[in-house]
Amino acid sequence: MFTNSKVGQNFGKEIESKLKDATHLEIASGYFSYRLLDKLTPNLKKIAKRGSCKLLFGMIFHEKATKSQRDCITKLDNELKKINSDSGVFLTIEQYHGKIFHIVGTNYQNIYIGSSNFSNSGFKTYREFNLQITNENDKIKVKNFLNYLFHEKDNSKKIGFPLGSVDL
Repeated sequence: MFTNSKVGQNFGKEIESKLKDATHLEIASGYFSYRLLDKLTPNLKKIAKRGSCKLLFGMIFHEKATKSQRDCITKLDNELKKINSDSGVFLTIEQYHGKIFHIVGTNYQNIYIGSSNFSNSGFKTYREFNLQITNENDKIKVKNFLNYLFHEKDNSKKIGFPLGSVDL
């Protein structure tokens, strides 16, 4: 259990420690912090070199993105795609406010769900609640949902699109 308080572990420390040796990453979050993305960009690029790194943000299309946010995700998307064409930044055209962190390493495959956005406040300062999914059937369900968000083939059902195909 991760709560960013005395009751549970710090979610940001958990995620950042797993990113150091991850070979595959999929994050689907309603919001993000460009400062956290800037800080973690070196790790995200290493993950793209080892496998793939996909980040989906679900609310920025529906709300006004700041110049700093647009610049950050555009730069990160370009850098990730140069390394690995399967990697990059994705946006939803329907509001998506969930939070899923799927991190695969050499000896683990961790999935976390909860309330923390991919942001400094979600990782450190807000009182959030996140759980690691350990049940194999639940992991399959979460991975199927991520597949829907990132890879849906039927464009009439698709809600997640590569950053370059969405006009912010």
